[in-house]
Amino acid sequence: LYRTNAPSRALEEQLIYENIPYKVFGGQNFYGRKEIKDIICYLKILVNPSDDQSVKRVINVPKRGIGDATVDKISTFAMGNGIDLYDALLDIAEIPGMSRNVEKIGKFTDLIEGFKSMLNPEEYSLVELYEEILADAHAEAEKIKKEDKTSSKKKSNTKKKSQKK
Repeated sequence: LYRTNAPSRALEEQLIYENIPYKVFGGQNFYGRKEIKDIICYLKILVNPSDDQSVKRVINVPKRGIGDATVDKISTFAMGNGIDLYDALLDIAEIPGMSRNVEKIGKFTDLIEGFKSMLNPEEYSLVELYEEILADAHAEAEKIKKEDKTSSKKKSNTKKKSQKK
């Protein structure tokens, strides 16, 4: 029906609304795209922090240095204590062996709590919230890229110094 991806979203939404089955060939449907799934998960966490799957999907999007092993340990702690993953993240300082991750996880939960404060429709529209999520995710990604470049330069300089000796 079309050769570019531009009209895909509108067409897909109408097909979904009309309950008409469809298949996308040679591309990916709009809601199957990674960035769309990620933003939907962020929004889901804001209204339902008990959604552990959404928390797991975006806890490291953009990359924050929170690995799968850390998430698994926190998840195990949460299940063992009968709490949600997000509640465990909020209490990260109380989880044994997580002292190295307190700052990284704290930044994530602070971000989510900041977004939650924007859920007041009298002060912020959904569009403004969406734009804030995208802006923060982009800013965080850029900051991490700079930190990675700085740390790799330091490692390179240290390596060069040790080779000269």
